[in-house]
Amino acid sequence: MKYYAIRLSPEAQTDLVRIYSHIVRKSGSAVTAERYIDRVSGFLSSLNVFPERGTVRDEIREGLRIIGLNTAPASPLSWNMTMWLFCVSWPTARSLGVNNSRQRS
Repeated sequence: MKYYAIRLSPEAQTDLVRIYSHIVRKSGSAVTAERYIDRVSGFLSSLNVFPERGTVRDEIREGLRIIGLNTAPASPLSWNMTMWLFCVSWPTARSLGVNNSRQRS
C-alpha cells in the first residue's frame, strides 16, 4: 500500500489559524476551536492512505481536488462544512487551502 506525505501549504496553515481564531471569537471557547481543528487534522491525516478522492478540478489547476469535510453533525456556529483544496502527486498530497463560505468575521 502506498502512503502519501501530507503537506500543508503556508496558506492552508494560515487558514487553520484563521478558523481557530474565528471559532474562539464567536464561541468564546478555545476548547470548541481545538476540537474543530482536531477533527480537521484527523481528516487531513487520512489523506495519507487514499488522497485521490474528491472532485477533480484540472480546469482550475492541474491535479487540483476539492473535497467537503463535515466536521460536526450540528454546529451552533454553522461550521459543520469545510471545503479543502489539495493536489495529489506521488509521494505527496499537498493541502492548498480551506474555504468555509459560512465564516463571517
